[in-house]
Amino acid sequence: MDLRQSQNHWKAAGNILARAAQQIENTGADFLVICTNAMHRVIEITTNGLLGTTFTMHDGFYEKALNKHGLKLVVPEGDESKTVHRIIYEELVKGKILPESRKDYLKVIDSLAKNGAQAVVLGCTEIGLLIKQDDVSIPVFDTTIIHANAAVAKALNEGQSSA
Repeated sequence: MDLRQSQNHWKAAGNILARAAQQIENTGADFLVICTNAMHRVIEITTNGLLGTTFTMHDGFYEKALNKHGLKLVVPEGDESKTVHRIIYEELVKGKILPESRKDYLKVIDSLAKNGAQAVVLGCTEIGLLIKQDDVSIPVFDTTIIHANAAVAKALNEGQSSA
C-alpha cells in the first residue's frame, strides 16, 4: 500500500499511478496492465459494476478504458463507497475476512445490479478473499485471477516461441 493511500492523499497517489501508466505506455514495452486485462474479459458486458479503493472506483481509469469500447461503469456512491474502501484498508489488507463485511459487499453488489450492472469487477487484489462467484448471481471478474492468468499465458507463449 502506498503511504499516500493510507493517509487518504488520493490525488497524490493517483498522480503517481497515472504518471507511471503514461511512462509505461510511452516506452512501447510489452507490459501487462491489470485494468486492460480485466477490460478484455468484460468486453461482452454492456454495464459493469466496479469495487475497489476510493481511488480505483472514482478516478475514472476503469471508466475511460470501458467507455472506449462503448461500455458503461457503475460504482458505489456515498456510504456504500466508503464501506467498500474501509473494508479493504481496515480488514482485507490485514487478512481479516469477516462475515459481516461479506454481507456488506453483497448489499453493495445488489445495489450495483439494481443500478444496471450486469457484472461486477473486483478491482482490488484483496476483494477476491471476500467475494466469490458463488456468492452472487451476476458474473464476477476478479482482476487478480485475470491478471495472473494473463501473466501465465504470456509466459507460456513466450516459452513456446523460444523453443
